[in-house]
Amino acid sequence: MRKTILSVKKTVDLINHLCCNLELLHAKYSYTGVVGIERGGIHISKWIAKHLGIRHQSVRISCYDENDKLRENPIVSINDKFDPPFVLVDDIVDIGNTLQAFIEFTKFTQGIDKDFIMAALHWVKESKIKPDLCAGIKESDHWIIYPWERPIEFNDVIDLYY
Repeated sequence: MRKTILSVKKTVDLINHLCCNLELLHAKYSYTGVVGIERGGIHISKWIAKHLGIRHQSVRISCYDENDKLRENPIVSINDKFDPPFVLVDDIVDIGNTLQAFIEFTKFTQGIDKDFIMAALHWVKESKIKPDLCAGIKESDHWIIYPWERPIEFNDVIDLYY
């Protein structure tokens, strides 16, 4: 399997791409907040919330067990109720299980029937669900390593400023 290690600069460029698109849609949808899916989406969602000047929340969705095996029923946990419309953010929509679990959970527990926009840095075409916005398309035989999944190197930080 091919691997791509994304630099901090490239990741920031992708996040800014999402921010610009979400800013254009914000006038139409008037989002009340941004919800980040822990772990990968949390870094992106904080940036987007700050950019849009709106509330930030998080949701934890565990699709894998302690042995890294896919769970039949993902575990979803939240701290607060989400006020629609909002933006749901993750780093990647790969299989689609995380997004599907969120949709089912919010519909059952909060009566929210897809009153949110899903944004992701990357999307795999073979996924069960397509996000409303994505900054890039990932091939299914390709693995992306984001900056929060590895130690940050000094050169990554320098690249941001020079």
